[in-house]
Amino acid sequence: MPTGHYDRSAAKPRVYSEEAREHLRANMRKAQEASMNSQKASAAKSKAAEQTNSIRTARSILKKLQAGMKQGDIIRLASRRRLTIIDPVPVQGADGKWEQKFSQSGKVKVYDTVHEFKGMCRIYWAERPAMNDLSAGAFFEEVKGE
Repeated sequence: MPTGHYDRSAAKPRVYSEEAREHLRANMRKAQEASMNSQKASAAKSKAAEQTNSIRTARSILKKLQAGMKQGDIIRLASRRRLTIIDPVPVQGADGKWEQKFSQSGKVKVYDTVHEFKGMCRIYWAERPAMNDLSAGAFFEEVKGE
């Protein structure tokens, strides 16, 4: 039976010369500077942060959503944000995505910045959500123009 211990003594340790180390450090500095100055990199970071926030918001809403809720019921997020249910269950939208719509309202002040929540919003899924795990693959989006 294996004991869970892997003997690494047979492998030779990597030996880098000082010139090779300096070359690796210089390449890493160039990559970091290019990444900090690149507009593509900053746009990618912003998009990743936006997507993460979308997933986090959708999951927090779905945690508050109870099984027997009907159209017109209100869900309170935090202390000042309220969502009124428009679609009690996910329906397939015109774009082929499954969505559940809400109307939101509320206002909160954070460090002298006022955030207003008003208008329509939705949680959407790329494919039909399973009832046992609604939060898998859910994204939150504020609907503009409605």
